[in-house]
Amino acid sequence: MRVLKGFTLGMIKWRKVLYCDQGFPDNYIEPELFLADLKKNLHTKTYKYLDVVKESGSVVQQLSCVCCFVCFFLWVKQDWLSSTHLVLFSSLFTILCHVFIEISSNNALFSSSWRKSIQQFAMVVFFLCLLSPIMKTLTKSISTDTIWAMTFGMMLVHLIFHNYRTPQVASVSDSVSLNAAMFAAVCLASRLRSSLDTFSLLLCAIELFIFFPHFRGILKMKMPVMALWTTVIWVLMTGALLYTVSTVALTFYLLVTSLITFLCPLWMVRLQSLKNNIYGPWDEAVLNKEKEEDR
Repeated sequence: MRVLKGFTLGMIKWRKVLYCDQGFPDNYIEPELFLADLKKNLHTKTYKYLDVVKESGSVVQQLSCVCCFVCFFLWVKQDWLSSTHLVLFSSLFTILCHVFIEISSNNALFSSSWRKSIQQFAMVVFFLCLLSPIMKTLTKSISTDTIWAMTFGMMLVHLIFHNYRTPQVASVSDSVSLNAAMFAAVCLASRLRSSLDTFSLLLCAIELFIFFPHFRGILKMKMPVMALWTTVIWVLMTGALLYTVSTVALTFYLLVTSLITFLCPLWMVRLQSLKNNIYGPWDEAVLNKEKEEDR
Protein backbone atom coordinates (compact mmCIF):
# COMPACT_ATOMS: atom_id res chain seq x y z
CA MET A 1 0.00 0.00 0.00
CA ARG A 2 1.12 3.57 -0.68
CA VAL A 3 0.28 6.48 1.60
CA LEU A 4 -0.06 9.85 -0.18
CA LYS A 5 -1.04 13.10 1.52
CA GLY A 6 -3.10 11.50 4.22
CA PHE A 7 -5.05 8.87 2.25
CA THR A 8 -4.30 5.30 1.23
CA LEU A 9 -4.13 4.07 -2.35
CA GLY A 10 -3.88 0.58 -3.72
CA MET A 11 -1.12 -0.58 -5.96
CA ILE A 12 -2.34 1.54 -8.87
CA LYS A 13 0.09 2.32 -11.69
CA TRP A 14 0.04 6.08 -12.14
CA ARG A 15 -0.18 7.43 -15.67
CA LYS A 16 0.37 11.00 -16.81
CA VAL A 17 -3.16 11.60 -18.10
CA LEU A 18 -5.96 13.93 -17.09
CA TYR A 19 -8.94 12.34 -18.83
CA CYS A 20 -9.54 9.67 -16.18
CA ASP A 21 -9.72 9.67 -12.38
CA GLN A 22 -6.84 7.58 -11.00
CA GLY A 23 -7.40 8.55 -7.39
CA PHE A 24 -4.36 10.79 -7.28
CA PRO A 25 -4.30 14.57 -6.81
CA ASP A 26 -4.10 16.61 -10.01
CA ASN A 27 -0.61 17.86 -9.15
CA TYR A 28 0.80 14.41 -8.35
CA ILE A 29 3.78 12.98 -10.19
CA GLU A 30 6.04 10.04 -9.43
CA PRO A 31 9.07 11.20 -7.43
CA GLU A 32 11.50 9.42 -9.73
CA LEU A 33 9.89 11.08 -12.76
CA PHE A 34 9.71 14.58 -11.37
CA LEU A 35 13.18 15.65 -12.58
CA ALA A 36 13.38 13.20 -15.48
CA ASP A 37 11.91 15.81 -17.86
CA LEU A 38 14.04 18.65 -16.57
CA LYS A 39 15.57 20.65 -19.43
CA LYS A 40 17.82 23.68 -19.32
CA ASN A 41 18.17 26.61 -21.70
CA LEU A 42 15.84 25.17 -24.31
CA HIS A 43 15.11 28.37 -26.20
CA THR A 44 18.29 30.25 -25.40
CA LYS A 45 19.92 31.96 -28.36
CA THR A 46 23.70 32.14 -28.39
CA TYR A 47 25.17 35.42 -29.58
CA LYS A 48 28.59 36.00 -31.08
CA TYR A 49 30.64 39.04 -30.19
CA LEU A 50 30.93 40.45 -33.72
CA ASP A 51 27.20 40.04 -34.33
CA VAL A 52 26.39 41.99 -31.17
CA VAL A 53 28.88 44.70 -32.16
CA LYS A 54 27.14 45.06 -35.52
CA GLU A 55 23.74 45.31 -33.86
CA SER A 56 25.01 48.03 -31.52
CA GLY A 57 25.40 50.30 -34.54
CA SER A 58 21.69 51.22 -34.39
CA VAL A 59 22.10 52.48 -30.82
CA VAL A 60 25.20 54.47 -31.75
CA GLN A 61 23.45 56.03 -34.74
CA GLN A 62 20.46 57.12 -32.68
CA LEU A 63 22.73 58.54 -29.99
CA SER A 64 24.59 60.41 -32.73
CA CYS A 65 21.28 61.81 -34.02
CA VAL A 66 20.52 63.24 -30.59
CA CYS A 67 24.00 64.79 -30.28
CA CYS A 68 23.83 66.25 -33.80
CA PHE A 69 20.44 67.77 -33.09
CA VAL A 70 21.74 69.50 -29.96
CA CYS A 71 24.75 70.76 -31.95
CA PHE A 72 22.45 72.17 -34.64
CA PHE A 73 20.50 73.98 -31.94
CA LEU A 74 23.69 75.53 -30.54
CA TRP A 75 24.92 76.48 -33.99
CA VAL A 76 21.65 78.23 -34.87
CA LYS A 77 21.45 79.93 -31.48
CA GLN A 78 25.01 81.28 -31.80
CA ASP A 79 24.54 82.29 -35.47
CA TRP A 80 27.09 79.76 -36.69
CA LEU A 81 24.45 78.26 -38.97
CA SER A 82 21.56 80.07 -40.60
CA SER A 83 18.06 78.67 -40.47
CA THR A 84 17.86 78.65 -44.27
CA HIS A 85 20.96 76.49 -44.58
CA LEU A 86 19.67 74.09 -41.91
CA VAL A 87 16.38 73.67 -43.78
CA LEU A 88 18.19 73.13 -47.09
CA PHE A 89 20.68 70.62 -45.71
CA SER A 90 18.12 68.61 -43.74
CA SER A 91 15.64 68.61 -46.65
CA LEU A 92 18.34 67.49 -49.08
CA PHE A 93 19.29 64.69 -46.70
CA THR A 94 15.65 63.60 -46.48
CA ILE A 95 15.21 63.64 -50.26
CA LEU A 96 18.34 61.55 -50.83
CA CYS A 97 17.23 59.01 -48.23
CA HIS A 98 13.78 58.82 -49.77
CA VAL A 99 15.25 58.31 -53.26
CA PHE A 100 17.30 55.43 -51.88
CA ILE A 101 14.20 53.86 -50.33
CA GLU A 102 12.26 54.13 -53.57
CA ILE A 103 15.10 52.62 -55.60
CA SER A 104 15.70 49.80 -53.10
CA SER A 105 11.97 49.01 -53.15
CA ASN A 106 12.04 48.82 -56.99
CA ASN A 107 9.63 51.74 -57.27
CA ALA A 108 9.92 54.20 -60.11
CA LEU A 109 10.73 57.77 -59.21
CA PHE A 110 7.75 60.14 -59.18
CA SER A 111 5.41 57.20 -58.75
CA SER A 112 2.24 57.34 -56.68
CA SER A 113 4.14 56.57 -53.45
CA TRP A 114 6.61 59.33 -54.29
CA ARG A 115 3.82 61.88 -54.85
CA LYS A 116 2.14 60.79 -51.63
CA SER A 117 5.38 61.34 -49.70
CA ILE A 118 5.75 64.80 -51.21
CA GLN A 119 2.19 65.67 -50.17
CA GLN A 120 2.82 64.46 -46.62
CA PHE A 121 6.06 66.43 -46.41
CA ALA A 122 4.35 69.57 -47.72
CA MET A 123 1.60 69.16 -45.12
CA VAL A 124 4.17 68.86 -42.34
CA VAL A 125 5.96 72.00 -43.55
CA PHE A 126 2.65 73.89 -43.77
CA PHE A 127 1.59 73.05 -40.21
CA LEU A 128 5.07 73.79 -38.88
CA CYS A 129 4.92 77.23 -40.45
CA LEU A 130 1.61 77.87 -38.71
CA LEU A 131 2.70 76.51 -35.32
CA SER A 132 6.25 77.90 -35.17
CA PRO A 133 5.24 81.29 -33.67
CA ILE A 134 3.28 79.43 -30.99
CA MET A 135 6.11 76.98 -30.30
CA LYS A 136 8.54 79.86 -29.92
CA THR A 137 6.62 81.33 -26.97
CA LEU A 138 5.38 78.04 -25.53
CA THR A 139 7.99 77.81 -22.76
CA LYS A 140 8.63 81.51 -22.28
CA SER A 141 7.80 81.40 -18.57
CA ILE A 142 10.11 78.43 -17.88
CA SER A 143 13.73 79.03 -16.87
CA THR A 144 16.57 77.97 -19.14
CA ASP A 145 17.98 75.54 -16.55
CA THR A 146 14.64 73.76 -16.40
CA ILE A 147 14.55 73.60 -20.21
CA TRP A 148 17.96 71.94 -20.32
CA ALA A 149 16.97 69.49 -17.58
CA MET A 150 13.75 68.55 -19.37
CA THR A 151 15.60 68.21 -22.68
CA PHE A 152 18.18 65.88 -21.17
CA GLY A 153 15.50 63.79 -19.47
CA MET A 154 13.31 63.53 -22.57
CA MET A 155 16.23 62.63 -24.85
CA LEU A 156 17.23 59.93 -22.36
CA VAL A 157 13.67 58.56 -22.43
CA HIS A 158 13.78 58.69 -26.22
CA LEU A 159 16.95 56.58 -26.34
CA ILE A 160 15.68 54.06 -23.78
CA PHE A 161 12.30 53.41 -25.40
CA HIS A 162 13.40 53.73 -29.02
CA ASN A 163 12.80 50.76 -31.32
CA TYR A 164 16.20 49.77 -32.70
CA ARG A 165 14.64 47.28 -35.13
CA THR A 166 15.07 44.43 -32.64
CA PRO A 167 12.48 41.81 -31.66
CA GLN A 168 9.68 43.42 -29.68
CA VAL A 169 10.50 43.74 -25.99
CA ALA A 170 8.63 45.26 -23.09
CA SER A 171 10.79 48.39 -22.94
CA VAL A 172 10.17 49.36 -26.59
CA SER A 173 7.49 51.96 -27.29
CA ASP A 174 7.61 53.95 -30.52
CA SER A 175 5.03 56.46 -29.33
CA VAL A 176 6.80 57.17 -26.03
CA SER A 177 10.17 57.50 -27.76
CA LEU A 178 8.88 59.81 -30.49
CA ASN A 179 6.85 62.00 -28.13
CA ALA A 180 9.84 62.38 -25.81
CA ALA A 181 12.11 63.43 -28.69
CA MET A 182 9.62 65.95 -30.07
CA PHE A 183 8.98 67.35 -26.58
CA ALA A 184 12.72 67.91 -26.18
CA ALA A 185 12.86 69.50 -29.65
CA VAL A 186 10.07 71.93 -28.75
CA CYS A 187 11.88 72.82 -25.52
CA LEU A 188 15.06 73.72 -27.40
CA ALA A 189 13.31 75.40 -30.33
CA SER A 190 11.45 77.70 -27.95
CA ARG A 191 14.79 79.19 -26.89
CA LEU A 192 15.64 80.45 -30.39
CA ARG A 193 15.20 84.08 -31.42
CA SER A 194 12.88 83.95 -34.43
CA SER A 195 10.00 81.85 -35.69
CA LEU A 196 12.11 80.86 -38.70
CA ASP A 197 14.77 79.44 -36.38
CA THR A 198 12.11 77.51 -34.50
CA PHE A 199 10.66 76.19 -37.76
CA SER A 200 14.04 75.02 -39.06
CA LEU A 201 14.97 73.20 -35.84
CA LEU A 202 11.59 71.45 -35.57
CA LEU A 203 11.79 70.39 -39.21
CA CYS A 204 15.25 68.99 -38.55
CA ALA A 205 13.88 67.11 -35.51
CA ILE A 206 11.12 65.53 -37.61
CA GLU A 207 13.63 64.38 -40.21
CA LEU A 208 16.10 63.00 -37.65
CA PHE A 209 13.71 61.33 -35.22
CA ILE A 210 10.88 60.22 -37.51
CA PHE A 211 12.25 59.69 -40.99
CA PHE A 212 15.84 58.61 -40.39
CA PRO A 213 15.03 55.56 -38.16
CA HIS A 214 12.77 54.28 -40.95
CA PHE A 215 15.55 54.77 -43.48
CA ARG A 216 18.07 53.08 -41.17
CA GLY A 217 15.86 50.00 -40.83
CA ILE A 218 15.53 49.63 -44.61
CA LEU A 219 19.27 50.18 -45.11
CA LYS A 220 20.09 47.58 -42.47
CA MET A 221 17.78 45.05 -44.11
CA LYS A 222 18.78 45.71 -47.74
CA MET A 223 22.48 46.60 -47.39
CA PRO A 224 23.93 45.53 -44.01
CA VAL A 225 27.49 46.42 -45.02
CA MET A 226 26.42 49.95 -45.93
CA ALA A 227 24.66 50.19 -42.57
CA LEU A 228 27.99 49.56 -40.82
CA TRP A 229 29.68 52.31 -42.83
CA THR A 230 26.76 54.60 -42.01
CA THR A 231 27.54 54.11 -38.33
CA VAL A 232 31.17 55.10 -38.93
CA ILE A 233 30.10 58.19 -40.87
CA TRP A 234 27.68 59.22 -38.12
CA VAL A 235 30.36 58.86 -35.44
CA LEU A 236 32.86 60.94 -37.42
CA MET A 237 30.30 63.62 -38.25
CA THR A 238 29.02 63.82 -34.67
CA GLY A 239 32.58 63.97 -33.34
CA ALA A 240 33.37 66.87 -35.68
CA LEU A 241 30.24 68.76 -34.61
CA LEU A 242 30.88 68.19 -30.90
CA TYR A 243 34.48 69.32 -31.28
CA THR A 244 33.24 72.77 -32.34
CA VAL A 245 30.97 72.94 -29.29
CA SER A 246 32.86 71.33 -26.40
CA THR A 247 35.84 69.02 -26.11
CA VAL A 248 34.40 67.68 -22.86
CA ALA A 249 31.21 66.68 -24.66
CA LEU A 250 33.29 65.10 -27.43
CA THR A 251 35.29 63.06 -24.92
CA PHE A 252 32.13 61.90 -23.14
CA TYR A 253 30.52 60.98 -26.47
CA LEU A 254 33.52 58.91 -27.55
CA LEU A 255 33.59 57.11 -24.21
CA VAL A 256 29.89 56.27 -24.34
CA THR A 257 30.17 55.18 -27.98
CA SER A 258 33.11 52.90 -27.17
CA LEU A 259 31.22 51.47 -24.20
CA ILE A 260 28.15 50.72 -26.33
CA THR A 261 30.09 49.35 -29.29
CA PHE A 262 32.79 47.23 -27.64
CA LEU A 263 32.38 46.76 -23.89
CA CYS A 264 28.60 46.16 -23.66
CA PRO A 265 28.64 43.42 -26.36
CA LEU A 266 31.58 41.76 -24.60
CA TRP A 267 29.72 41.90 -21.30
CA MET A 268 26.60 40.42 -22.92
CA VAL A 269 28.55 37.54 -24.49
CA ARG A 270 30.27 36.78 -21.17
CA LEU A 271 26.94 36.74 -19.33
CA GLN A 272 25.54 34.06 -21.64
CA SER A 273 27.32 31.35 -19.65
CA LEU A 274 25.33 32.38 -16.56
CA LYS A 275 21.96 31.69 -18.15
CA ASN A 276 20.09 28.89 -16.40
CA ASN A 277 16.50 28.70 -17.61
CA ILE A 278 14.86 25.45 -16.51
CA TYR A 279 11.82 23.77 -18.03
CA GLY A 280 9.90 20.83 -16.60
CA PRO A 281 6.49 19.31 -15.84
CA TRP A 282 5.69 22.11 -13.41
CA ASP A 283 5.44 24.67 -16.23
CA GLU A 284 2.04 25.79 -17.40
CA ALA A 285 0.90 24.52 -20.77
CA VAL A 286 1.45 27.01 -23.59
CA LEU A 287 -0.58 26.91 -26.77
CA ASN A 288 1.56 26.95 -29.90
CA LYS A 289 -0.42 29.25 -32.17
CA GLU A 290 1.75 28.59 -35.23
CA LYS A 291 1.06 24.84 -35.14
CA GLU A 292 -2.63 25.43 -34.56
CA GLU A 293 -2.80 27.72 -37.59
CA ASP A 294 -0.99 25.14 -39.75
CA ARG A 295 -3.64 22.60 -38.86
